Amino acid sequence: EFERFVDSIPVFGSELLIGLMPDGSIGRFRLHWPELDERMVQESRNLRGAVDRKSWTVPASMRDSAIQILEVSAGVGHSGIADPRFRAEPAVRVLFRKSGGERDNALVSTGYKYFNSKGEELLLNVFPAAGRDVAGQKKRD
Repeated sequence: EFERFVDSIPVFGSELLIGLMPDGSIGRFRLHWPELDERMVQESRNLRGAVDRKSWTVPASMRDSAIQILEVSAGVGHSGIADPRFRAEPAVRVLFRKSGGERDNALVSTGYKYFNSKGEELLLNVFPAAGRDVAGQKKRD
């Protein structure tokens, strides 16, 4: 697993994928490592300070008896490689586990949610409705 940091600030959404062929040569290489401006990194650093000082708190929507907060970290969040429109924002990433259903048949899911400095959920990946033409909308890395 690779994690990306810019000036000690984590970057959520960057990826490096290398697939090897049976002979050891590279068969697949994918890099989604967008450039981030210094203002974005500085805002993320300020947000990390708020998380560290506990002046940023998990939103009420995540404070439920069925939700267990596993980790809270601040950094830069950006859209994934498949999203036709690039977006990036300072973000708090919350790793959580949610349980539901009856005790003997409980469903458990683990995931991430991203929030801005005001505690509003960020949707970093937004895909167009099915059937909509997105050709030419994505800037290639």
